[in-house]
Amino acid sequence: MILAFKPQEDGDQLAAAAVHALDSDDDPEGPRVRVLMRYAVDLRFQGKELSHSVRTSQYILDAVVNDIETRHEPNEVVHLLAQVAPENTASVKCLERYGLTNKGIDHEGMHRYSGRIL
Repeated sequence: MILAFKPQEDGDQLAAAAVHALDSDDDPEGPRVRVLMRYAVDLRFQGKELSHSVRTSQYILDAVVNDIETRHEPNEVVHLLAQVAPENTASVKCLERYGLTNKGIDHEGMHRYSGRIL
């Protein structure tokens, strides 16, 4: 689990959180596949910068990718997958800004996004 906090006068506030894991179909001999299991940005921090010129959503996704880098060899190819509800336009925009592409709707009616991150 990755947590992002914003320092405040009355104590640090949780701004965003994310969880990623290896996909159940991951093949250690081929490209590695990670799934963004959960991703959330507190309403107070949505669309706001968490650090200099970096939106909170970008900040937490950068932290996910940095964490993934520590779990794989430098020569490994890693793809990130994410499911997003069609009505969740904020997450759709965020994933698209990050370079993930919409691969269509899955059997649960969710948009599937994927992209190579390493």
